[in-house]
Amino acid sequence: MTTPQFPCRLRFRPESEEDANALKAQIEPALGADRLTLINPAPGGADDSEKALHQMGGRIWEFEARSTEEVSDLLGVMAMIANGQQILRTVDLAEHFTGDAYADKKARAERVTGLLGSEHRSARLGYLTYMGLEDDVPGDPA
Repeated sequence: MTTPQFPCRLRFRPESEEDANALKAQIEPALGADRLTLINPAPGGADDSEKALHQMGGRIWEFEARSTEEVSDLLGVMAMIANGQQILRTVDLAEHFTGDAYADKKARAERVTGLLGSEHRSARLGYLTYMGLEDDVPGDPA
C-alpha cells in the first residue's frame, strides 16, 4: 500500500441542491468554509430548465484534503446527509473523477480508502459499506 500524498483534491457530486446545501452546512464549520469549491457553476446565460438540471445532480464540488483525518471527517460528514450514500458513491480523486456512482467503483474505492491509512478503519468500513463492497479491496490495512 502506498503512502497517501497530501494535500489532495477530492471531487464528488451531490444528487440535489438540498443535498449540496446540507453538505456545505456540515463541512464549513467542521473543516472550513474555504475548503469546499463548486467547480462548475451554472452558465451565466442558462435558461431556467438548464439551471434546474444543473441543480439536480449536475454540480461538481471539490474539497482539498490535507490529511487522513480530514478525509475521514469528510466521509463522515457525507454519511450524515440524508442522501449521503449517493454523494459517497461519487467521491474520487480529482484527476480520476467522472461523477459516475457505479462504473469502476472498486478502483475508486481503492483510491479513496488508500487515503485513509490504517488508523481510520471505521471510516474505511463505513465507506465500503456505502459503496456496496466487502472489506476486501486490495491494500486493506489489516
